[in-house]
Amino acid sequence: MSPTGRRVIAFVGAAAGILIGLRAASSWSPGVDPRIVVADLAVGWLFIGGGLAAWASGRTSIAGLLMIGVGIAWFAGTIWTSFEFLHRGPLFQLLVTYPVGRIAMRGAGHGFWLPVVAITAAYATNATRLGGDPTISTAFGAALLWIGTDGLVRTRGTMRRSRVSAGAAAIALGLVVLAGPIAQLVGTPLGVTALFLYDAILAISALGLAIDLVAGRWSEGTLTRAVVDLGDVALAGGVRDRLARSLGDPALIVAYAVGERPDSFVDELGQPVPLPPPVPGRAITPMVVAGRQTGFIAHDSAVLSDPHLVGALSAAAGLAMSNSTIQAQVRLRVAAVDASRERLVHAADTQRRHLERRLQGGAAWRLERVSELLAQVAPANPAADAMVAAVRADLVRARAELADFARGIHPATLTSGGLGAALAELVRRTPIPVDLALDAEPADPLTEATLYFVCSEALANAAKHAGAATISLDLSQGQGSIRVAVSDDGRGGAQFRSRGGLRGLADRVEALGGTLRLESQPGSGTTLRVELPRRWAETRAVPDRPSTLAASGNRP
Repeated sequence: MSPTGRRVIAFVGAAAGILIGLRAASSWSPGVDPRIVVADLAVGWLFIGGGLAAWASGRTSIAGLLMIGVGIAWFAGTIWTSFEFLHRGPLFQLLVTYPVGRIAMRGAGHGFWLPVVAITAAYATNATRLGGDPTISTAFGAALLWIGTDGLVRTRGTMRRSRVSAGAAAIALGLVVLAGPIAQLVGTPLGVTALFLYDAILAISALGLAIDLVAGRWSEGTLTRAVVDLGDVALAGGVRDRLARSLGDPALIVAYAVGERPDSFVDELGQPVPLPPPVPGRAITPMVVAGRQTGFIAHDSAVLSDPHLVGALSAAAGLAMSNSTIQAQVRLRVAAVDASRERLVHAADTQRRHLERRLQGGAAWRLERVSELLAQVAPANPAADAMVAAVRADLVRARAELADFARGIHPATLTSGGLGAALAELVRRTPIPVDLALDAEPADPLTEATLYFVCSEALANAAKHAGAATISLDLSQGQGSIRVAVSDDGRGGAQFRSRGGLRGLADRVEALGGTLRLESQPGSGTTLRVELPRRWAETRAVPDRPSTLAASGNRP
């Protein structure tokens, strides 16, 4: 409805409110204190007038209508005494649902149904003169105190300021309502004093609520809550779910523009979202960021009726979605980098295997053939015999160096016998006693190769630099992972260096999604721990391997 139409209806409503008030004033018995009549008119007209002003402003239609309902029920109680307490029903609903007039703003579950039950009870018990019963009045007063303190205690910051008017009104009214039964209980009824006090607090509350609703101070609290929820990544759900939760509109739709077509929208999961048709009570607000429409919000028009609030909230939602999109892109890039690092490790390991096979089938085979041929040589004189012996010695050294080089690239035992056999061979070559414990299922070749090179580097460092007397190597498996720990009793103080072997191993481990930790306090030895996720999809059986890696002992 246009602002002009609202003003016209508000003007007609004000005229009707004046007539209803005059009709109520004429219903008083002759001889009644005129001050009571004036107070009665002030309360009714303030609620009707304040409600019309709030409704006409377009900010809070439901809250404004509730205020009008309180004023009409107030005058109805004056005209028909059986409805004396009828105004308490809409008054209680107004204070509970302030400022938007919707219970959903208070959340879901227990926080939703308790106010529903309380509001229903307030209407049911105060629809007749039964509302004046001391027990019911006491319960009603206690309920007012509850909603007043609850609204102030459970909210923070700007949202608390939006509840101040309703909270203060509820607490004040609750105390006055409770004062009557308490005074009767102690035998000193308050009489006319309580009536004037009740009317005064109602009038002040009506004026304060009307000013608060028209000024729209509560909008700041609604916007603050929504923006905080949009930015809180710890909350479950996406932008749409968080916004719907904070605004109390479960039917909320958040859609985002895609492509060049102005009517092409998708949700956060990329599913197409059609532009909703016009429906009474629902509104469609475009999301605009930097002058460009990035989508729309379809919402309850009563929840987002303030144009300033709608504009700020749509911009916040647009920025939140842009932030979510950027975060998703960053995650995709990180995943792509991780996948690229893993592919590099795969490629390097494949090259190692290929080079090891070429060495074993090429240079190593030729050296073996030369060794066999030399064994068949029968020197004719001592000088030739010495030369052949020297060649044989050089050949033995060359074969040993080639074997060490091949093992450094990729040991043949790792391919043929698996990680357990390769580690056992590695331990035998280590000049320091090594206590080896193996208790793990076979893993995929890439994982086993990584663990082998970690152990090889750790044993070499302990033998060359740590001054260790003993070393322990423990290979075990966790839930979905395989772990290795290499410890020595050396001097400690080992560190990662930017160009050291451990740094390269750490990069390789991290590329496979694992962790490498170095514990090396000076004088306390060194422990290297590595944990790699088990790559079940890539694990393959090797026919000549044992089904498990299980061994223990001192230098097998």
